[in-house]
Amino acid sequence: MSPKLPSHNLAWVFLALSSMFWAGNIVLARALHADIPPIALNFWRWAVALAVMLPFTVGLVRAQWPAVRREWRYLALLGFTGMAAFHSLQYTALNLTTAVNVSLILAITPVAIPLMAWMFWGDRMTPRQGAGILLSFLGVAAIVTRGDPMAVLSHGLAPGDLVEVAAMILWSLYSTLVRWRPADLHPNTVLVCSMAPAVLFILPAYLWETANVRAMPMDWQSLAMIAYVSLMASVAAFIFFNRAVEVVGPTRAGLFIHLIPMFATGAAVAFLGERLFLYHAVGAAVIAAGLYLTTTAGRKTRSMEA
Repeated sequence: MSPKLPSHNLAWVFLALSSMFWAGNIVLARALHADIPPIALNFWRWAVALAVMLPFTVGLVRAQWPAVRREWRYLALLGFTGMAAFHSLQYTALNLTTAVNVSLILAITPVAIPLMAWMFWGDRMTPRQGAGILLSFLGVAAIVTRGDPMAVLSHGLAPGDLVEVAAMILWSLYSTLVRWRPADLHPNTVLVCSMAPAVLFILPAYLWETANVRAMPMDWQSLAMIAYVSLMASVAAFIFFNRAVEVVGPTRAGLFIHLIPMFATGAAVAFLGERLFLYHAVGAAVIAAGLYLTTTAGRKTRSMEA
């Protein structure tokens, strides 16, 4: 018997908390980037999250094992794109650029999803959606070029911003894959069975980073960070988000992802001392215009977060 669904009011709280937890992941990873290696952080994030979720889902996974075996390629692809590759790239980007830049670039995910669906699955795209996508990418270009495209010719693009653009593309691809979840697989089965291959995908890079770059310090600060990203930004955020989607639907729930850059930018300015520049404001405004065009195009879009 499935647990009782939350009320609409509680569902809105769940969605806001999910966005706040995901925003906290960005800000904390930036705050501790000098102490915690990015690949190690991602490995322990999903290893601990898997260890926490497995005891509660093992019966469900066992009951659905024939479907899990049938869909193992799909589950592995989810684990690679949305957990192993995306978060490894995002944590790497946070070693190279600001939390403000990362959060604003990530903000175009709901716009990039229809583009991915059109490229890979031939979904119809309206002219309004195309205009919104173009506007949003122009907003990202304003942020990546620091508002001075000509300066790129002499100084080049910031590596961290480019890494985050790659991460955003992977997350958009993951979000389009989520919509194809087989009907006979429970969302929690998909989640835990994506975590397992993700941990295996990250392991070789984690071992290489430990041997050749730097090892993960096992002090209280690192352990607290692992606890936050695994329990709050992974287990709690995904459970809250998924439960809320059952009540309010994916379209309205997806709009709450727009809170992530707002929370992350505010926290980065308040606690990390990061500065906002005119190109941030211009880029954010253009992205917002693109989001408005895309999400009001009369077409349902489905998306999940980071």
